[in-house]
Amino acid sequence: MTVHSVDPSGPARTASRGKEILDRRRGRESAARTYSRSFPIVPARAQGMTVEDTEGRQYLDCLSGAGTLALGHNHAVVQEAIRRTVDGCAPLHILDLASPEKDEFTVRLLPPLIITDEQVAAVLERLGDAIAVVTPAQPAQPAEVRA
Repeated sequence: MTVHSVDPSGPARTASRGKEILDRRRGRESAARTYSRSFPIVPARAQGMTVEDTEGRQYLDCLSGAGTLALGHNHAVVQEAIRRTVDGCAPLHILDLASPEKDEFTVRLLPPLIITDEQVAAVLERLGDAIAVVTPAQPAQPAEVRA
């Protein structure tokens, strides 16, 4: 395996580089994604809420950073989690299979989805007649909801 060093300053900043990338994309990618095909810049670097294109111009990220809204681009906490995962040789492409990393994430961020019969009974008791429980053997009937 050959490992090539990467210039940390990023790709060369030239107008022609951005245009070349956009031109190549037109020939390779589906036209079904119209919003991204009409976007006239090629983001090359990002930090926090700003994005820099291949010409070095900076923009506030108001579109494509939907996945970075909470912390911004390249937040230190996210970078550390990525480094820890990569340095630990964790499997990166296992779809929805269980992994220690996924387990840690779900334990910390998601409530349990499995509830006990006692928990169901307690909820039904609190709701009283406000809901109707429907079983496969019993067709759904209009339910009255009272305040």
